[in-house]
Amino acid sequence: MSNQELVRNVIIIVLASSVISAVVMAFIILNSVLNPLSKLEKVIQQFKEGDYAQRIDIDSKDELGEFSKSFDTIREILVKKEKLKNIGELATRLAHDLRNPLAVIQGAVNLMKTDLPNTTESIDKRFRMIDTAIIRMTHQINDVMDFVRMSSLQIETHSLLNLLGSSVSRTPKNNSVTIELPENDINLRCDAHKLDIVFVNLLSNAIDAAKENGTIKIRFIDETSHVKIEFEDSGSPIPANVLEEMFEPLFTTKQVGTGLGLASCKNIVEQHRGEISAKTNPTIITLTLSKNL
Repeated sequence: MSNQELVRNVIIIVLASSVISAVVMAFIILNSVLNPLSKLEKVIQQFKEGDYAQRIDIDSKDELGEFSKSFDTIREILVKKEKLKNIGELATRLAHDLRNPLAVIQGAVNLMKTDLPNTTESIDKRFRMIDTAIIRMTHQINDVMDFVRMSSLQIETHSLLNLLGSSVSRTPKNNSVTIELPENDINLRCDAHKLDIVFVNLLSNAIDAAKENGTIKIRFIDETSHVKIEFEDSGSPIPANVLEEMFEPLFTTKQVGTGLGLASCKNIVEQHRGEISAKTNPTIITLTLSKNL
């Protein structure tokens, strides 16, 4: 074989190898792009049809991988909202069905108290147990309804001290717990009814946490564009894992809680263009409300 033929064969082999390598690389690249795109198209179509159960799961470090993560995050949010919507519809029906019997029971108990003016301590104790149970159930029903009903704000200027005083008077209290109200007052444009829901929820939680002979301190802090309202209680420190989730719907550490009270507070505060936060040791719940409503 002459040198020219040898060179020609080497060139042919090199060119053939290059072509084969290029074809293989093109196939690999197309496969790595087309397969995820095909999967993405399928999942998006299911997503449009209301099926949020499918994940994309494209495990790559390029733009498709980033899109996959973002898409799955949105999917999880929508799944959660869909579940909450279904729970809300069911809870609304149950709450409505429970309110009427509770009102009948409360009315019957009040009539019995009137008809039996001279009762024994044992009977009075049972009346108090019934009253406590009715108050607890009513509070839980209100938690559900407050979370489900997201009506628009009715904004007027109010004295925060007057609103807080009204909420304190409506909150079932343990007489051994001391509540220290703010010494100052602030006028704020807000929805009085919705803030009352927040105050009653936070007061109830603080009273439960403070227990016997505990103390609750409430402070108003007037800032340039915001008002801060702090609820501090002398109860035990809140565990770190609870702090992370305590404002999430359906999260509760109570045996009889709905897990919707603090979630309702968060919704209402955010409607007021504000924030709610918590820290521990001591436990302080802080509401930050905008002055510009």
